[in-house]
Amino acid sequence: MLAERARVVAIEPGVIWVETLSQSGCGSCAENSECGTGLLQRYLQTSQYLRIELDQYADSSYQIGSELELGLDEGVMVRGALLLYVMPLIGLLIGAGLGYHLGGEASSVFLGLLGMAVAGVAVRWHANKNRFNPDYHPVILDQSVILSRN
Repeated sequence: MLAERARVVAIEPGVIWVETLSQSGCGSCAENSECGTGLLQRYLQTSQYLRIELDQYADSSYQIGSELELGLDEGVMVRGALLLYVMPLIGLLIGAGLGYHLGGEASSVFLGLLGMAVAGVAVRWHANKNRFNPDYHPVILDQSVILSRN
């Protein structure tokens, strides 16, 4: 299970909104190391907000500022990465090969781009179809309260 820290930013009935901050790969950024990745992260740091639905038996003690540990199954990440990156590449290669056999270089380029676009639409369709599938959503692993920094 892949884990990420998040902070509760809003609470609604049966739902919490959490904010995750992108993390660097090596962890030395926390030590103020001057590597290129750390410098880029400092300038390009973005927040992502996630909507986490709570089941009816969940503990309702979440408060704004609570820190959570979210988890996502590794298999979901691997399948998602393969789908997102490999499917358009396969569409490009199949389209380019088909175009080359049908009419040469110009049709190879055109059908290659068309194949990549069709595969991209298929990936988008799959994402929309599984948007509400709980198997693809993160789960709350741990909760702790952040101390006030006043």
